[in-house]
Amino acid sequence: VGQPNWYGIGSRNLFAGFTLMRGGFGNSTAIRADSSQAYLVTGRRTSIRLLDIRIRDLLATNAHTMLEANDSDVMLDEVTLSQSNSTGARYLILANRARLTVTKSHFYGNNTTGFGAVLKVTDGVADVRNSTFVNNIGGAIWFHEQGRGTVLYSSFAGNSYYNVTAAVGSSKPLLISNNIFAETSNVGSAFIHVSVEHNAYMHNNLFYETSGNIVEGRNPLRNVEQLNSTTF
Repeated sequence: VGQPNWYGIGSRNLFAGFTLMRGGFGNSTAIRADSSQAYLVTGRRTSIRLLDIRIRDLLATNAHTMLEANDSDVMLDEVTLSQSNSTGARYLILANRARLTVTKSHFYGNNTTGFGAVLKVTDGVADVRNSTFVNNIGGAIWFHEQGRGTVLYSSFAGNSYYNVTAAVGSSKPLLISNNIFAETSNVGSAFIHVSVEHNAYMHNNLFYETSGNIVEGRNPLRNVEQLNSTTF
């Protein structure tokens, strides 16, 4: 999905091995990654890698609490985000015109007011893999307004809203594959809006759900063939 070579030798900016607690307030986000227009016209953009970082107890009443990435490339590698709140924006992480890689990271016990999500992708690309989203008030990953990407080899359990959402305006391709979906709070594992169902592909996921479905438009899909169809 067009991600940088994060493990190559080069000029990636690395921030590693620290704990961030009780940051953010009002309109402030804890971490911001941007590129100036002058930098963008050179064909380059800001790239940062956050490695082995523990973040907890953040609060923002309007901003995206943990991270806002605009016109940049960001990697979350072995990052743990917990017990943090987004009461206004309703998302903890925003990837806007950005390329976001999330790997071996854990998100648990966060609050996005019930109908938000941990991560929102707008006009950008997200590659989420080998990560967990557990016991969050709200959902996990929200693709919106030309957002696209992949969700692979990850686990979702106990979240109160859809684990993966392809909302109106999300783009293609969206690949959801080899994940484990456990119980959510009276909603389906994923929501694929009927207007973008032709952009979504689901393969080889394991569902253990009391509500037991993917919601396509407003229609629940429950049998194995529908839950793991090549397309909708």
